[in-house]
Amino acid sequence: MSRPRLLACMPADINEIITREKITDLPLWDGPYEGYQKIRCENPPCGRDMWIGPRQQALDEIAKLNNQEMFKVCLVCAGRIAEEDDMDVHHLGGK
Repeated sequence: MSRPRLLACMPADINEIITREKITDLPLWDGPYEGYQKIRCENPPCGRDMWIGPRQQALDEIAKLNNQEMFKVCLVCAGRIAEEDDMDVHHLGGK
């Protein structure tokens, strides 16, 4: 089995994060959209609710078919984990 890859998903509380952190170059999210499912971040210290979209779900299924492990984490954790563990991040953002 190849090394696990990160699949970064939108935190369910993304608008609160954007507002709290005063991120001015990122618009508020108007989702979730059709086909999105709420799941939990697989990073144990976090465990926040997040949204996984249809394209992310498909990428996860393809990875399973190819015996690859996808570690589904929120965007907040993804950057930190990727930097610490030198992992690839996949997100397939957008509608």
